[in-house]
Amino acid sequence: GYFQITAVPRLAVYDPTVQFEFWFSETKIADTSQVETSARYLGTGSQWSVSGPHIKPGKDFWFYVRSV
Repeated sequence: GYFQITAVPRLAVYDPTVQFEFWFSETKIADTSQVETSARYLGTGSQWSVSGPHIKPGKDFWFYVRSV
């Protein structure tokens, strides 16, 4: 099958001008200082989707997100 995961960050105080940077990993990165070198950078936006044949039910995936 073909599956998709979408990350939609929420702020405590809504601000439509805030954008987010998204990274993606198929493994958990315990040390957040390693995210930029260990995860795949996806891009900048208000939300991000990852899809494809490698996305499967029952498998964990990790988004790392920060506001910019």
